[in-house]
Amino acid sequence: ALSVQCHFGNADAVFRPFLGVGGFKSHISDVQVTAPAAPAATNIRGRSGAGYIVTAGLDMNINETWFARLDARLLYASDMRLDTAAAPDQAMKGSMPVAGFSVGARF
Repeated sequence: ALSVQCHFGNADAVFRPFLGVGGFKSHISDVQVTAPAAPAATNIRGRSGAGYIVTAGLDMNINETWFARLDARLLYASDMRLDTAAAPDQAMKGSMPVAGFSVGARF
C-alpha cells in the first residue's frame, strides 16, 4: 500500500489527527479454502487485486522521538476475483475495514 496523509495541528502537539488516501495491490498465491459445510462452495480461491484506501487516524507524541498511532482504514477492492466450484471467476466488489495500532520513531 502507498498513501498520502495530511496531519492537523502543530507538530509538537500531544495529539495530531490525520486523514489519508492511497492505493493498494494485493498478491495472493496458492491460497485455497475448503468449506466442508458448503459442498457447492468448495475449492474457494482468491486472486490478486488492487484498489484504493481512505484512512483516518490519531498520532500521540510520547516524546520528541517516539509516537503511538491509532488508525482506521477502509480498503475498496476494485479488481479482485474469487473462484468457487459453484461460481467460477466471480468479481469481488466492496470494502474491507482495517484497524491498526503502531508505535513509531522519528529520526
